[in-house]
Amino acid sequence: MKLYSTLVSAFLFLFSLNICAQEFVVGYSAGYGKYQMKDMKYLQEKDVRQCNKSIKSENYKSMETFPAGLFHNAYAGIKFSFHELGMRYDYFSTGGRNHVQDYSGELKRDLTANGNAFGGYYKAHFISIPIGRKVSFSGNVGIATGGIFNDINQHYLFTLEDPKPYPEEEIMINQFEEIDEKKNYQSVNWYIQPSVEVQFTFNKFVSLNLTLGYLFDKQAKIQTVQEDTYVYYDDSSLVIQPGAEYNYGVNWSGLRASVGVAFTFPVKK
Repeated sequence: MKLYSTLVSAFLFLFSLNICAQEFVVGYSAGYGKYQMKDMKYLQEKDVRQCNKSIKSENYKSMETFPAGLFHNAYAGIKFSFHELGMRYDYFSTGGRNHVQDYSGELKRDLTANGNAFGGYYKAHFISIPIGRKVSFSGNVGIATGGIFNDINQHYLFTLEDPKPYPEEEIMINQFEEIDEKKNYQSVNWYIQPSVEVQFTFNKFVSLNLTLGYLFDKQAKIQTVQEDTYVYYDDSSLVIQPGAEYNYGVNWSGLRASVGVAFTFPVKK
């Protein structure tokens, strides 16, 4: 509730500054982001160790381990003098997969994390150099802060095919057992992201922006209940064994590099 109140207050503050605004700015950028995800990777590695021990195999492996990927950013703000401030939205996504499949069945656990970040930003434009009649080069330093609303999905799939002969029918009949579980968790993190940016502006209206920054994420822990671990032993029996209680969170900290476009409109008084 405190986070929502802070975001609303920031929006009202921005709205009140409109009286001194000289220009209105809207923009979009896309780029490459690295994500720390230490807890999620540990949870994934622990799942591999436990399951391989249970099924007496080394074939259950991590196929994806929360890789870096594309992120999106949209923002709207006002400019006055060399200051620019406004509201912004960012979207991040990554995930991990543990998997094994052969003639006897399939074991798979997917963990996907999506982050929707809402907050505010400030930029200080410190240099502007004309490089043509209608083109200029400029630079700025900025900082953004706000909350990241996390959505974490876990999908556990266990499929067992156990062929057994039935002499009276003289055929092989597949006895099929399957477990398909999906769970969802949510949390909210605070973040702060300093950055540097260069801009190429055309006709004082459209600008191409190149941005480099680093996001520092104060993660919130996600407490899960004690879950069941499904184990298949060599005697062809399916056993449900109580699992450990996990306490983990998502952490989006990492480098951010992006390219984007922005449109600037004069404010009529």
